[in-house]
Amino acid sequence: MKILVRSHSSKHWKVADSVRLDVEAELQDMLYETPSLIPLEEICEGASPLVVAVKEFGLPGSGNTDLLAFSAQGDIAIIECKLATNPESKRKVIGQVLEVRKRMQ
Repeated sequence: MKILVRSHSSKHWKVADSVRLDVEAELQDMLYETPSLIPLEEICEGASPLVVAVKEFGLPGSGNTDLLAFSAQGDIAIIECKLATNPESKRKVIGQVLEVRKRMQ
């Protein structure tokens, strides 16, 4: 998968080998503006492209999720952004996913 990046001051995208962001909000903004960066085929074969509908969507009992997106097929994607440098990234995301799943049952 190719990842394209651009600075706020540039209108041109370029291919990046990796992306280093300083804050999770930058990652959230990048995915909000360009949800095609999410490797859907690696997650769900045959998935259709996502359209991000809401940033910071409130979920009862589990706070806000970073992005809420939908596909033309009616799939719902709840997207939580964590940087690799965040020491709690895996544990916190897994906890948030389990909380959302519990609320949806």
